[in-house]
Amino acid sequence: VGGLDIILDEIAKKGRKILYVESPLLPKRWPYITISLRSGLEKQELAKIKFITYFSPIARIQELLILVFLPIVYKLSDIPFITSDPLTTAPAVFLRKFGFIKFSYYHCIDYSEKRFPDPIYNDIYKAFLWYSLKGADLVGCVTRRMQEFFSDRGVKRLVYIPNSANTDE
Repeated sequence: VGGLDIILDEIAKKGRKILYVESPLLPKRWPYITISLRSGLEKQELAKIKFITYFSPIARIQELLILVFLPIVYKLSDIPFITSDPLTTAPAVFLRKFGFIKFSYYHCIDYSEKRFPDPIYNDIYKAFLWYSLKGADLVGCVTRRMQEFFSDRGVKRLVYIPNSANTDE
């Protein structure tokens, strides 16, 4: 169980509903974006949307469009948006800037300068990452080193939330 799972469990224990949007990294392996609603321990699937193509760039655009329109269509402005990657955080930041949601939390579990071997993909990834880091209302970092790295580069509103117990401290 990681730090984000603990946060979500605590939110659910307090009786708050949680909307899950689960999107696979590789659409060819699992060709659906799954949207579910969790209330307490119960999780109900609301929709399963098939990717229009397995071609990753177009699948990611489809995912972005779903993430932008989902909160507007379902009128979800009162729930916090909790995300765990740049591609899902960027739409939340966009929606926050235009008043469609009230709060966005980005649980950042990793960072790498060269995430993808293709330099174009890598530049797009980094653009989404820094837009998300600088625009989220709060950013959780799983390591102190990551927290310091982001802080040194002007990211504000950082909090340290380890994935597991740290035996060094």
